[in-house]
Amino acid sequence: MELQATQSLPDMIRGQRRAWTAEELSGILSLSRKHFYKLAKQGRIPSIRIGGAIRFDPATTASWLESKGSTWVN
Repeated sequence: MELQATQSLPDMIRGQRRAWTAEELSGILSLSRKHFYKLAKQGRIPSIRIGGAIRFDPATTASWLESKGSTWVN
């Protein structure tokens, strides 16, 4: 997935049409999938649990990312 020069990262994320796995989100945000599982378990990132799987809604993730600014990794 490529970020266009006129798009912000949250805008690019918001444009996706299906929920992402931690693996997919880790590829976009350059953090390990384990880190996203940890954040989801702690309730620090919005996530959806479907059976035993954890997914991340792109629109909700983009809004969360914008609300965190540069502090979202901490």
